[in-house]
Amino acid sequence: MKLQLTSKDIVAIDPAATRFAFAVFDKGVLTHCAYGKRPHEVLEVLQDTVEYLWVLESPQDYDRFAVAHGDLDRLRAVLQRLSVAAKSRGDRILRVTPHVWKGGVPKRIHHKRVWQVLLKTERDRLPDDPHHETYSAHDIHDAVALGVTCLQRVRRGGRHGR
Repeated sequence: MKLQLTSKDIVAIDPAATRFAFAVFDKGVLTHCAYGKRPHEVLEVLQDTVEYLWVLESPQDYDRFAVAHGDLDRLRAVLQRLSVAAKSRGDRILRVTPHVWKGGVPKRIHHKRVWQVLLKTERDRLPDDPHHETYSAHDIHDAVALGVTCLQRVRRGGRHGR
């Protein structure tokens, strides 16, 4: 499945059980990225006059990971709160599974691929560089990568070109 979106104003969300990472793209350019615990942290950085497409990474259920189902319930609760916030603005929502945009590419490789297509100003917004051994903001990089993929600046798996 290929992501084909017409919006250049995107809020990309990578959820976790107790927080989420988000990346905001205005007219196709990364303007904000951070961790949040509550939806208002995203709403504060959005432009009032812009209709955004919220792209939410939705977890996939795998029977062999039954131990993680409690975490999946918490992830879904986080996504539900974010969906309510998006709808309160009149924004659109798209839910995608990791497989659709990330494929099976390891995080570090994926993040390095995406890093190559980011503008310098966009790289400067990220808390760290995926080329450094100590980089730790994996979820923020995932949110940025999800947004960049939706904007078709990279293909599935962070691959470049056609």
